[in-house]
Amino acid sequence: MIIISVVLLVVGIIFIIRGRALEISSQNRKTMLWIGSALIVMTIFLVIMGILQITDISTNEQGH
Repeated sequence: MIIISVVLLVVGIIFIIRGRALEISSQNRKTMLWIGSALIVMTIFLVIMGILQITDISTNEQGH
């Protein structure tokens, strides 16, 4: 999970940097910024869900 999170985060940052740095049409620029932002947000949710899964107390209990 850590490797996937790092890869998604790096790719999202690359999309944002390229969207701001390159001289491209405004539609392509907006698309690259949206893709980068979405990847970063999904990475944050992935990390939060992983932390919640690890710290879930009820998984160690037996029974219902």
